Order: sequence, then structure tokens, then C-alpha cells
Amino acid sequence: MNVLIFGLGQHGGGTGAAAYFAKAGHSVVVTDLADKSRLANSIKQLKDYPITYYLESHPEHVVHSADLIIKSPAAAPDLSILSGCRNVQSDFSYTLPLFQLPVIGITGTKGKSTTASAIAYILENSDANPILMGNMGISPFTALEQVEAMTAEERKKTVLIAEMSSWQLRDAARYNSNKGKYLSLAVLTSLFSDHLNAYASLNDYFSDKCKIFSLLKPHGKAVAPAEVRHIINYHAADAPEILFFQTNRSANIHLDSTQPLADISYELIPAASACSVWGVSNDQIVKRLENFPGIPHRQETAAVQFRGKRKISFINDSAATVPEAALFAVSRFSSQKVHLIAGGTDKNLELDNLVEACRRSATVHLLDGSLTRKLIPLLIAENIQFTGPHSSMEKAFNAASEIAFNDDDMDTPSCVLLSPGASSFELFLHEFDRGDRFRLLCNKRSPLNTGSIG
Repeated sequence: MNVLIFGLGQHGGGTGAAAYFAKAGHSVVVTDLADKSRLANSIKQLKDYPITYYLESHPEHVVHSADLIIKSPAAAPDLSILSGCRNVQSDFSYTLPLFQLPVIGITGTKGKSTTASAIAYILENSDANPILMGNMGISPFTALEQVEAMTAEERKKTVLIAEMSSWQLRDAARYNSNKGKYLSLAVLTSLFSDHLNAYASLNDYFSDKCKIFSLLKPHGKAVAPAEVRHIINYHAADAPEILFFQTNRSANIHLDSTQPLADISYELIPAASACSVWGVSNDQIVKRLENFPGIPHRQETAAVQFRGKRKISFINDSAATVPEAALFAVSRFSSQKVHLIAGGTDKNLELDNLVEACRRSATVHLLDGSLTRKLIPLLIAENIQFTGPHSSMEKAFNAASEIAFNDDDMDTPSCVLLSPGASSFELFLHEFDRGDRFRLLCNKRSPLNTGSIG
């Protein structure tokens, strides 16, 4: 079979698909609009396979001669070159029917990766074998290869945990020709404005997020924040049973069918809700989450230093790519003096929340980018001081660090917080590259003893 990977990408999805079909003996071709230097890491991972590459283009004769096309979620599904192709699939539309195992699907504007990782962390201690996959960089094809190698006994304990972006959900629904139902549990973590550089309207974005409910099995369940109930009712009126959790700053959880769970950190409430519905006891959930280490680039403590008795933390929240996420991070560290590194590439979102995040920060240091150039006049109008725009992470980091270390206030802890509230592509490969550069600078200044979620 001639298999075309339409869009290799840099986050593991395309490489996982290419490796899966190459190992199975199929003829694999990769096309991508990016050049070789940008895709170097992905190509390196595939060096042992006989794969043909067409970079910086999608040649029409290659596309139309493929027996199967695995389309990258980043490629729009209505591209004219794909019209008339005989078998176009996405990562999830192809793999979900083949797993035949319980699948927990997770989506949301923010909190997806934290929720997916926390669910896996809890289930590992409840005699289950969770396998993570999806938008965090683990290809569903990699997970499928693991499942296919399992014994029947191993499969009995296996639960798949799928982090699904809005684009992955859009494609899974579009290419789900038999309207199959594959999810045992759907988790919606949050809904905010996002990706308006790629969507015609906020309603279109919400509609794609709510497609997760269309993949639920007839007796499947779902959990979601109570504050977005009206959005779900509008976009997924026929969704199966949904249990709504309440969130507040005291970080309690209340599900319609369970007792409250106390002492759960705010950002872990969706994971706790999901595991409660899955049947894990409340005591076990609380116990496991006490030791949950968090994940990189999401309010990750990258370094800690002391100037006298005053503590200075360095927080890597590079995955905060929307203004609401930046405001949430600044609010979370409000007991400290926040030296905020923000700004980047525009996603056509309202900037009120990012302006408010800057207002609440002790100092603001802007990374250059198209969003930053829109943000600067708003900050000037509000008389909010800032440095930059800086052309590199090092310059922004040094500006924030210098102020934090030269502060004479010895009684108040402070943090240098990278929480951009913007995309990253003008200065960095992606948000993980942005966070890695911040962490590298932190390590040069002070290697860290721990990397926790808070």
C-alpha cells in the first residue's frame, strides 16, 4: 500500500505514523511545506526507514497516487489538493477503531496535558496500565503499536488516555465515516477564546471542541466545568450523560454524583473529576495527587534561588498560549512579586486578559512578535511600564532577572514568570522550544532541585 504522511510536523504525530506504516512494510512518502532544517529532528527519528520526502511542497501527483493519506491536524481539511482523494484519514480517525480498548478522551483550551498526565498518574496506582497519546507529542500510531504487541492479559488492564486538540477532534469527526463511538469517558477541561487566527469565529472553535462528545459510546460518560454548560448545550445538545464539576479558588470539587473532594489543586480538578467518575476512590485520588510532579512548560518550577532570605523562583509556563492562561498564572502567584515575561505571535484573540496580567505584575518584559506589537499601545494607554520588545529569550530573561535580584525588598518572595499568553512561532520553533530556552537560562543561573506544578 502506498501511504502518504501529509504533513510531518515537529511534535511526533507525523513521525509516529510514518514509522508505523514503514515497519509494516508499506511504501511511505512524506510531504510537508516546511524545509529540511525545520524538520531535521523529525527526519532524524525516521533515518532507519526507507521513506521518500517531498519538502516545501505537496506535489499533486504524489498526493493523488496515494492509497491512504494520513493528514496532519495542522493542515486544513478542505484543501483543494485533498478533494477527490480516495482515502484521507487523521491520526485518531484511523487508530481509534483499531484499539478496541477503553479510551479516555481529553480536550480543552488549557489544562489538557496536565489533566491527561494526572489521570495516568492516578490510574497507575489503581491496577491499570494507562497509555498516554495525542496532542502532547505521543502519536496514536505509537500507542497502537504498543497495543498490538500486548498479550491478552496485558490488554485487560490497559486504558488509553488521549489528549485531543480542536483540530484532531475536527478531523476525527470528519473522517469518522461510519459514525463510530470510541470513547468511554470524555473530559472537557476548560473553554476560552483561542486559535482565532485559524477559525472564522469563536463558535466554530467551540463547535470543534464539543465534537469530543460525538465520539462517546452510548453508555459513556463525560465531565466538564459547570460554567460552560450553556456552550455544550448549544453545540452538543444530544451528548450522553455529562457530570459537571464546580471549580473555585479554594480548590474544591463537587460532582453531581459524588461527594466533594477537598484539597485538590485548582488545575487538577478535571483529572480528579474524571478519575472519580472512572471509579477511583476519593481517598486514593487525593493521595496520588499529593505527589503528582506536574509536567514541563506548565507552571513548572525551573529554578529557585535565594538572595539573603528572599526566595526567587523561575516558573516556566511557556504552554500558556492564550491571554486567559497568562492571567491565571499571574493570579496563582499573586502572593509573590511577579516579573512577567509575555508576548509573542498573534492568534487574533482579545487582549484584555493579557493587559490585566501585565497590570497585576510587578514588572513586565515583552518578547517581540505580532501580538506584542498589538499589546504595546494598550499597555501605554493604561500606563503599564514594560521593557522590550526583546528579540530573544535571553534578553527578556536577563531584564526580568536583573530587576528581581536587585530588589531591596527582602520580605516578599518573587518569581520570574514566563507565561506569554501568545503563540511562539516568530522567535521560536514552538512553545516547547521557547520553554526549553527559558529553562536552559535558568539552569545556567541555578540548577533546580525539583520541577513541580507549583
